[in-house]
Amino acid sequence: AERVTASTWEHLEVVLDAQEGHDEQVASLELSPDGTFHASLAGGKRLGGRSLAELGLASCAPPAAAVGSWRACRGGVELVFEEMPDLNLPEHVVSYRLRHGCLFADDAELPDGLAQEYSRRRSADAGLAAAL
Repeated sequence: AERVTASTWEHLEVVLDAQEGHDEQVASLELSPDGTFHASLAGGKRLGGRSLAELGLASCAPPAAAVGSWRACRGGVELVFEEMPDLNLPEHVVSYRLRHGCLFADDAELPDGLAQEYSRRRSADAGLAAAL
C-alpha cells in the first residue's frame, strides 16, 4: 500500500465565466520532513490571463494559510493543529485519505487554508528526493 511521506501537494480549481473571465483558486500543501506542514489557498478573478488586481480593477482575495504538524496514518495523513489554551482552542486533527494517488479530506468543513483534495506535485517531489 502507498504511504504518505514528506511531499508537496496542490489543487487548482477554475470556474469559467465568458463575461467575467474566470475565478482561479490554487491550494498547496507541503508536508516537510521535520513533521511540520504548511498549507495555503489563494485566488481571484482573472481576465485574459491577468488578475483583476494586475489590471487595476479589484483586489484578489487575500490568501489563507494553515500550519501545524503532520503524521502518516493508515491510508493517509493527519494534519494536527496544536491546542491553544490561551484562545480556548483544543487540539484539532484533520484526516486525509490517500485514494488513487490523491489526498481527500474526510470532513466537508475544513479550517481556513486547507482544500478538500490535493494531487501530488511530481516535479517538486523529484527535487526533494534528489536533495535527500
